[in-house]
This record gives sequence, C-alpha cells and structure tokens, in this order.
Amino acid sequence: MAARLAKWMEREAVERKSRHVANLQQADAGRSADKAAALINVSPRLIGYAVKVLRDGSDELIAGVESDGLAVSTASVLAGLPKGEQAEVLAGGLRAAAGRARELRGSKKQARPAPPSRGCFGLKVARFV
Repeated sequence: MAARLAKWMEREAVERKSRHVANLQQADAGRSADKAAALINVSPRLIGYAVKVLRDGSDELIAGVESDGLAVSTASVLAGLPKGEQAEVLAGGLRAAAGRARELRGSKKQARPAPPSRGCFGLKVARFV
C-alpha cells in the first residue's frame, strides 16, 4: 500500500510542478517514498522493496504479499527471478519461498569479489617478484 501511495504522490508532484510557471522551491519538497513511509509508519527501505515487487513481481508474488503474509523483503528478493520461476517458488508455499530467498541472498554474498590487499592508509600494496 505504501509503494502505491508513493507512486501516486510522485505522479501528483510531477503534475503540480508542471502547473507552476516559475521554478520556485516548494516548502514541502521531498522524496515521495519518504513522505509515504511517514504517513504509513514504515521505513523508506520497505517502500523500496515494495516498489521492486510491484515493478518486477508476478501477479502471484504481489498477491502473496497482499494476502498470504509473504514478507515484502522476501518478495523483493524473489522479484529478481523470472516470473515463471516466481510462480514455481510460491507454489511450494511461504516456507519454500522464504527458503529460496535465503538461498538467493547467500549466493549474492558469496559472489562478491575479494577486496584488494591494502597497506597502511588504504594504499594498494604492490608485490615485487
């Protein structure tokens, strides 16, 4: 709901800006996601997750968040999968979906490249042979 509110607020802000002739700074300027988060009493990060689900999620994934109790953070991870695979994961139930999201989060952590070796003051260390 907060993500839909943020999208509505963003469209409304664009319309409001287009009506102004002069380019004056508005007193209530701010990100629509932040404002929607404050109105609904959730974090802006949660709204970011919800926006990703609405943008990239299948109808089943969105329905899972809205009615079945699927966590928005879990759904945002699953939204990165192809829509057919999202439906397969959700067919296994909420526990299977949460498990698959944990697997995907773990694979992202393992896929990070190792940081370069650094010496004092954060400088790269050259190795001479």
